[in-house]
Amino acid sequence: MSDRPDADEAQPRSTRLLVSELRQAVVPAFTPSRILIALKTAIAAVSAWLLGAHLPGALDEYAYYAPLGALISMTPTLMGSLRSSVQTVVGLALGIGLAWAVNALNVPAIVGVLIAVGAGVLIAGFRSLGPGREYVPIAALFVLIVGGPQAEDYSLGYLAQMGVGMLVGVLINVLVVPPLYFTSSSREITRLRTAIVTTVTDIADALEESWPPKNVAWQRQMSSLSTMVLDAQPIVDEAQESRKINPRAKRRDYDVQEDADDLDALGRLTRHTLDLGEAISGAIWFDPVKTAIPAELCSPLSAALRRMGDLVRAWENRDQEENAAAAAEKALAKLSEKFDQHRGVPSSAVGAVIFDLRRMLTIVQSRLRSRR
Repeated sequence: MSDRPDADEAQPRSTRLLVSELRQAVVPAFTPSRILIALKTAIAAVSAWLLGAHLPGALDEYAYYAPLGALISMTPTLMGSLRSSVQTVVGLALGIGLAWAVNALNVPAIVGVLIAVGAGVLIAGFRSLGPGREYVPIAALFVLIVGGPQAEDYSLGYLAQMGVGMLVGVLINVLVVPPLYFTSSSREITRLRTAIVTTVTDIADALEESWPPKNVAWQRQMSSLSTMVLDAQPIVDEAQESRKINPRAKRRDYDVQEDADDLDALGRLTRHTLDLGEAISGAIWFDPVKTAIPAELCSPLSAALRRMGDLVRAWENRDQEENAAAAAEKALAKLSEKFDQHRGVPSSAVGAVIFDLRRMLTIVQSRLRSRR
């Protein structure tokens, strides 16, 4: 009988977990920016197909490659779209040239494919070709097998239709709401700063409980901080790239480089937040005799952590930043003074936390001065 409530309680918990995982998997595929790029890609593919069917001579026979070119060129940013298109054309040209060279050898078809694919994969090792390197062996293989005796006509049609498709894709990307990702970048920076504030504030709350503290929610928050920094990096990078050659960027007064600099600072803040959290964890669980935090230091340590949280919050809100920095300096000085009075008491955890708080204070003050 006693096991039944636990089983009943576990069922809705597992259901909630499943729903949460499904939401995380599905929602990113249906964001407004994703829906927009899906519509633009569909328009580009159809437009390229229709245009490719009207190319002169025998080129129109290969119109089915034009939509593929449009798909390849359609990336989330204009700069990425242009770069991907150029690199793909280079990769295709290399693959076609490789196939022609193999044909000139007059070797059996199987041997020709063996040479072309092997050499194509080797050439694809040049990272400077970007996404185009994947098409070197593919283009060589298509020319040899699909083109066959009509390799020359096939090569010209293949390259021309892919080029037309990529040109259409780039034009659609430019003309139909060229994407900017400033909002996503700003959201990630806010999310990170808020997480750091929450973590140090929760540690401060824990230190004001009876010792050893029972509130360890901050430990779960700490485990996600590094992941949040890693997740934010590509989003900020994409926002920076979306600004390049984008006509809409000129009408938006937003300094995305500031987000990049803030992310760099937040990455360093995260490392120090993790370090001080681990130091306090060690004091609580792993070696309480040698590293226990003296009761007299819990209050000033908690206050210093709170003031650090207030400083990061002021940095986020751009409000009363100098006052928050001064309060953090004062609280840290008081903690250091109290710590010096307890030199005879083993409290290496406090020394480690003081070091990390000083580094965090320096990092934030440096960012504030740089922005001013």
